[in-house]
Amino acid sequence: MPVSSVTCPSDVPVSVGTRFTCHVVAASGDDAVAELEITTDNGDLRMLSLKSVN
Repeated sequence: MPVSSVTCPSDVPVSVGTRFTCHVVAASGDDAVAELEITTDNGDLRMLSLKSVN
């Protein structure tokens, strides 16, 4: 899915195992929520899920 924008919280602590959600807007205008997890102390991420909210 081509992405138009992603909005994530700015106050997420960079700690391995921390999970948080971001709002994703596809190029088509559809909205989705992505659940992410921090996997390293450098802030590397893994996407756990991407679910449409439409």
